[in-house]
Order: sequence, then structure tokens, then C-alpha cells
Amino acid sequence: MTLRRATRDDVAIACYRANGFTRLGAEEERAWNQGQRRAWVWMVLASSTR
Repeated sequence: MTLRRATRDDVAIACYRANGFTRLGAEEERAWNQGQRRAWVWMVLASSTR
């Protein structure tokens, strides 16, 4: 499972981390943000595949 959050949504990001999500690496996140209207924090559930 993959999700995106606003870069300033620290509370939600911390909540997702506490529940097993990890942030994508910088290069991969840049690629996923290509064509987006703004930059997002992209996270993936550790036990899932992308």
C-alpha cells in the first residue's frame, strides 16, 4: 500500500510511521512527484509491495 501526504503534515506522517509505513528514498520520491502540482511525502507500508 502506498500513500501520499502533504510535506507539512507531520502529525499524520508520524502516525503512519508508527503503523509500519516508511518514506520512500529521495530519488524515488522525486520520481513519484514528477508531474504533481506540488511535492508530496510518499510512504509505503513495509509489508506491502509497490
